[in-house]
Amino acid sequence: MRARQTRQALAGLLLGAALFVSVLPVAAQQASKRLILGQVLDPKSKAAASAIVYLKNSTTKEQLTVVTNKDGRYQFTALDMKEDYEIYAESGELKSRLRKVSQFDTRDRIVINLTLQAAEESKKEAPKEEEKKG
Repeated sequence: MRARQTRQALAGLLLGAALFVSVLPVAAQQASKRLILGQVLDPKSKAAASAIVYLKNSTTKEQLTVVTNKDGRYQFTALDMKEDYEIYAESGELKSRLRKVSQFDTRDRIVINLTLQAAEESKKEAPKEEEKKG
């Protein structure tokens, strides 16, 4: 009787371990996905409905786009956490600054609010190189 209970307990433990191991790849796969969301605002800090938000994978150059809802909100789901991304928004003649998301940022949910401004203002100035003295 005791041997039978021991075998049943051992079988239960093995079954539990097998189920646990089979769930690990699914959990790991889910953990490797990222969500980027936020709100696009106009120059007066009002929600920018129907703005286009661009997200580019820096490695593959694949570009995704979404249109903001009436509250200016957007989201990109199921993004690979092992990739770098660039994100910006446009609406008519207005454009936001380019923002970057690094693969080294371990957050699986990143909020990036984008503010639209005149196209000239949204361009980043490259730092000037110092002259080499020879």
